[in-house]
Amino acid sequence: MLRFFLKHFVIRRIRHYRANGGGTEQFRVSCNFHPTCSEYAIQAIEKYGLWRGGWLTLKRLRRCNIRDQV
Repeated sequence: MLRFFLKHFVIRRIRHYRANGGGTEQFRVSCNFHPTCSEYAIQAIEKYGLWRGGWLTLKRLRRCNIRDQV
């Protein structure tokens, strides 16, 4: 029950973040990935659960970089 609540609470927070402009509005950056990191986070949490999905999201966020890698 607690896992269900936490999982859906985190997903609601991510959707709220996206509804308020996401990284473009809040941090003045655009996402380098498709799907965006926030959409990936929702998908990962829904598929793998809060802890593993959260870990996968953190790994992806570490790869996100404003600098051009070329």
